[in-house]
Amino acid sequence: NLLILATMNPYDKSVIDLDDALERRFERVPLDPNIDILRMMLTTAGMQGELVGKVISFFNLVNAKSHHGVGHALFLGIKDESDLKRLWDYKLRFIFEKMFRFEPEVLKEINAEYEAMLAQQKSPAPPGT
Repeated sequence: NLLILATMNPYDKSVIDLDDALERRFERVPLDPNIDILRMMLTTAGMQGELVGKVISFFNLVNAKSHHGVGHALFLGIKDESDLKRLWDYKLRFIFEKMFRFEPEVLKEINAEYEAMLAQQKSPAPPGT
């Protein structure tokens, strides 16, 4: 017996004939974006407090704006603000630039929302510093 597990999303489809052939031969299991799984992943990684809620709010916004959805797996292992910054700088920024390349206002809104989420996490400097 042989079991093959593979993933595919709408952005991976580029060779239509091959896609059609594979889709006819294999069963498909949808793994839609899931807030409960996202929450579990974030808390398991060690994210605390209201940052979890802010990430979930951002996730909901992006999925409401996206034509195909954005998966919770992008946030695997993310535990704090520095991880979120790195995720944006090296992955999400590029995904969203491509996804919303013809919708600059949506891209601007998503970028601003992400920056606001991180800005709210910074503690104010103690008085006298």
